[in-house]
Amino acid sequence: MQKSEKWLILLKIKAKVNFIHAKSLRSKEIKEWHFENSACLLLASHVFIAIFVEKIG
Repeated sequence: MQKSEKWLILLKIKAKVNFIHAKSLRSKEIKEWHFENSACLLLASHVFIAIFVEKIG
């Protein structure tokens, strides 16, 4: 298994955890903006990690 494959697996697990976390926040009816900010941060972290994986891979 290559480094980039390991990173992608870790990224998928992290995304799943973040998604579940965001859903649970949503179900508790925390303010709408908080949910949207979480989604934006998640997207930004995916882009950053994808670029990082490209560079080391």
